[in-house]
Amino acid sequence: MAAIRTEDRTEGPTHRLDHGLSPTDRRDLIPELGLREYWYPGIPAARVGKRKATLVQILGDDVTFFQGKEGVVAITNSCPHRGAMLHMGDCWWKGTISCSYHGWTFDETGDVTAVLGEGPDSKIHGKVQAKIYPTRTLKGVVFVWMGNGAPAPIEEDVPEEFFRDDLTVLHTNEKWNTNWRPALENVYDAHVQYVHRDSFQLMGFPIPQAGPSRTKPEVINGRALNMDFASRRMMVASMKDRVYQEYYPKADVVWPRGKWRLYWTWMFKWAANRRMKKAHFIENPEWKGGHHLPSMFRAFYGTHLYTRWAVPVDKDNIRLFYFHAAKPGNLLGRIYEKLNYHLWHDWNMNFNFSGQDGRQMIHQYYDRPEKLSATDVQTIEWRKLVLQHGRGMQEQDLTNLSDAEVFAEELDEEMKAEASAG
Repeated sequence: MAAIRTEDRTEGPTHRLDHGLSPTDRRDLIPELGLREYWYPGIPAARVGKRKATLVQILGDDVTFFQGKEGVVAITNSCPHRGAMLHMGDCWWKGTISCSYHGWTFDETGDVTAVLGEGPDSKIHGKVQAKIYPTRTLKGVVFVWMGNGAPAPIEEDVPEEFFRDDLTVLHTNEKWNTNWRPALENVYDAHVQYVHRDSFQLMGFPIPQAGPSRTKPEVINGRALNMDFASRRMMVASMKDRVYQEYYPKADVVWPRGKWRLYWTWMFKWAANRRMKKAHFIENPEWKGGHHLPSMFRAFYGTHLYTRWAVPVDKDNIRLFYFHAAKPGNLLGRIYEKLNYHLWHDWNMNFNFSGQDGRQMIHQYYDRPEKLSATDVQTIEWRKLVLQHGRGMQEQDLTNLSDAEVFAEELDEEMKAEASAG
């Protein structure tokens, strides 16, 4: 189990004033605290002690986790007696938690089985119920149902690799000081080529350009958006025929400013091409890569499948679960995956690379008018997916484009007109 990073990223602006969004802007329609009728990763199972409970805030709810007789139990942190915090209590007997204030003792169903402060003659038993959140532990992670209704099939919300014995899943998590919505819009646009240009992951390659547009993703089963990995490969391949330093006539500059990284990038081409040719170990297109409800993004890197799942804590914070799925062929391969992940890959991908994303989202104003580019199509379609298919969401009329989407389409049409004229 990798060490859990709990440090917060550098905080962004403390005051984010409402500058008045356009009536057609759809961002306000997406709940600040996330989509409730879903399963979410709650806590690594190893963090739930035998004698003491653990408190985790999820979607604005304070949830306490303790060991049950047949698995981890999630209970509301507020004792229904006088509101004491249950995570401060003790787990004297397996499958129970006793409130630290008056000794009200709750079992795995939320029923009061004893009131230690009153004695065995207490009349509370069977008359008070604490809220219990359904849970299921898969590959060392406790998933919790946050909805008010009956739990949906967990296979609809939790990635396929958690149900396959032939796949290894490794994980870490950390906290970011940002809302979950911008965290999910940090996908497959033009930021990778600029924000991550000096990351360790991209340092071995020439600085690429995104191009002026993106392929529109498809909706899969009303739960996911695919990502066009073929176009991603073609983008990398197209760099062979491009001038590395491109001229920007309006600014009268070239970018990148120098060619120094080309001195070593040739050494990494063979390994990169080999990874890109590897077959995907997941066949279901819903789980191959791209966005997936309620709040995750997935990308296949040949050697592994990367998932970044943003779990809302409150309106200003998220807990990011990073999942690394691989298909080692034998015991030696499984040992290698764990060592490589804990000693190198976790830092390289989840701290260095994703940390660059975090610094942008933390310092982003999300309540101000925006002008989208033609490269923002994945973000546009993700917002539509949430509004049209998110469980618990009221059906929205999305036939009219927002002002930002109109601007993006105008840019796209302008680009296509220039291309046909040329």
